[in-house]
Amino acid sequence: MVEAQCQRFEVRSTDGETILFSADEEEITIGTEKLRVTGNEGVVFSHSVETSHVRAEPFQDLKLESPTRTLTLEAPRGVEVNAGVGDFTASCRKDLLLQSSEGE
Repeated sequence: MVEAQCQRFEVRSTDGETILFSADEEEITIGTEKLRVTGNEGVVFSHSVETSHVRAEPFQDLKLESPTRTLTLEAPRGVEVNAGVGDFTASCRKDLLLQSSEGE
């Protein structure tokens, strides 16, 4: 076990140039090209998540879930859902509403 108490903690690449991990009292930063979460239950975030890319492992399903609240996807230039090979299915317990404020 390694335990450290400091104002800021950093892990750098072997060349010392890239910060791979840093932590202080305000935030934790992971600076790698890819972050892999390997737990069976995935990952749980208590607040919002901002990322340019979310994907599942090859040949695995990707599931975004909010079991007790609302799942919101927002983007200023649009949200695209594409099923390149398979079906696209949307289901809900109450009304399904698709609405355009300016388009047809």
